[in-house]
Amino acid sequence: MGVQANMARPGFNILLCPDPFLVMAEVARLMEAHPPEEGGSWERRIFWGDEAPDGNFWDTLLMRGMFGGQRVIVVRNAHLWKKKTWEGISQALARPLPHAWPMLCIEAEWEWGRMPKCVADISPLKFWSFADGKGWRWTHGGLVDRMPAESRRGGVEYTLMRTHVQARARALGLALSQDAMECICSLLAMDAGIVESELVKLRAYCGPRKDRPDTVTVDMVSAMYSTAEVNTFGCLNAIEAGNLANVWREVARNAGDVSFLFKLMSMIENRFKTMWDILVEDSLQGVQPFVLKTLGSLAARLGLEGVARGLTLIVETELKLKSGALQDTHVLDHFLINMTLLCGQGPRGLVSRA
Repeated sequence: MGVQANMARPGFNILLCPDPFLVMAEVARLMEAHPPEEGGSWERRIFWGDEAPDGNFWDTLLMRGMFGGQRVIVVRNAHLWKKKTWEGISQALARPLPHAWPMLCIEAEWEWGRMPKCVADISPLKFWSFADGKGWRWTHGGLVDRMPAESRRGGVEYTLMRTHVQARARALGLALSQDAMECICSLLAMDAGIVESELVKLRAYCGPRKDRPDTVTVDMVSAMYSTAEVNTFGCLNAIEAGNLANVWREVARNAGDVSFLFKLMSMIENRFKTMWDILVEDSLQGVQPFVLKTLGSLAARLGLEGVARGLTLIVETELKLKSGALQDTHVLDHFLINMTLLCGQGPRGLVSRA
């Protein structure tokens, strides 16, 4: 296999990522970075791993075309191939393929940060270790942090998502405020294709570059989507600002939707746990800097007593909901009142318990 090491471009590539958009973006990047040595452009052929390679595939891979030319052979969902097929691929890649550049895309889902199980069957083959030695394997875990939900701290689960959204927004000429960034990350599915599509829509909504505002605000995102998720974020901001009138305005937009209130309560719980960590300086390594900045002032204003009272209020509310003694909406409304007063006036602002 050593003959391929002298080629200007990789002899082949392994692309290991569960996100199809990121996989194809890497394919495009590689093709642009390594134009054909004979000039012109690559002829791209796409095959799919849900079917065993047929004669056309092997001819495309191994046979030079009658009129020459150089091909990029992209195999999507290659993780669906059987082990016997991979053994044949490994043998085929053991010799130089000057006319063909295979890109094998392993797009299986990851589990809690671990590569897909199919890798255990493929990685012992010679082509895999050879690719690793040459730097021809690209690995990306996608935008979803692969960790159990119970181990996440406020905002940490969006770390990869934020990084990607920020990079793509910048590339599209959008400057997002921190609130708009967090709103988008909580609103969109953690899928790079969906992120790209929605950011393009947001850019169109904001107008031409010459008329575009310097910063895209959360209000602009809210105006574009007008969804319960955006209202949840607006309600959260109103609670933390101690503005009870705005809290009820946002709640009224979602009248009758109890799931809105439950999601809001979950977000509040996450943020109060983060504020506790800020005050006791416990395990802040994974928390985004702007989250520390956003919640730091509120944590300082509430102090340990106020944050502890907020966490107690959350536990008390959860117990009331589980008991079923009162209607969910009554319990949650009382929770919103007390939480807003707590954030606005401190522990002394709390009203009597429901």
